[in-house]
Amino acid sequence: MCLDEDTTSMSQMTSMLHDASRNTKYETAITKAIQAFIQEHGRPPVVLDIGQGTGLLSMLAVRAGAEDVYGAELYEPLAQIAREVTTLNCGDRIKVIAKRSTDLRVGESGDLPRRADMCINEIYDSALLGEGCLPAFRHALANLLVDKPVMVPAGAEVHGVLLSSKFLRSRHDISTAEFSEGVPVARNPRAAACRGGRRALPLQGAELEDAVNLSEPFHALSFRFGESFPEEGCRSRKVCVPGRKQAMES
Repeated sequence: MCLDEDTTSMSQMTSMLHDASRNTKYETAITKAIQAFIQEHGRPPVVLDIGQGTGLLSMLAVRAGAEDVYGAELYEPLAQIAREVTTLNCGDRIKVIAKRSTDLRVGESGDLPRRADMCINEIYDSALLGEGCLPAFRHALANLLVDKPVMVPAGAEVHGVLLSSKFLRSRHDISTAEFSEGVPVARNPRAAACRGGRRALPLQGAELEDAVNLSEPFHALSFRFGESFPEEGCRSRKVCVPGRKQAMES
């Protein structure tokens, strides 16, 4: 096995392929959406698969009755796997394109012969938005999809909760840090105002053993992926809680 195959086999893609519950829900949603499209329009849909991976969702779409599927997969080793797997299972009904979806073009000399009727995808992280789904959808709606396309998933919500965690606080405050016992880290007097870089700390809420919820879970954002999105920017919401807010988990 080559290095790229080793890397692929160790990636999150493997666990996703083995997630039977997730895959069954995707199959049900894709099948219902395609059957509804055929009933309404009298023809099968052309489907765009963003973040095609190994081609699983594309094959589910073909099995459900899609006319053709065009998939964008940036990572070439995965794209090559998808080509081999989809060709064996679906012949030439699925086209695998080793590009970002935002680099795809429609037209005779482009990647898609015409705009797609439907978009299927799995480009979400555990906090929903971290893998850049919104920019991909904005581009697809403007350049790759018909007006009012079918989207699977059709939408999503973000919920949050305010919490307190000494561990998370320690990631932002080194005022008590020491090089060794009794030897503190020297800091500029203005350093307390520095909150560090913008890099996120990847962890799950269940891993925070010292976390204490300071609020009830609340609804933060809603999205309908086949429609226009709010302009980029910050959103705020007031939540009254006792104690001191140190982090928000979404």
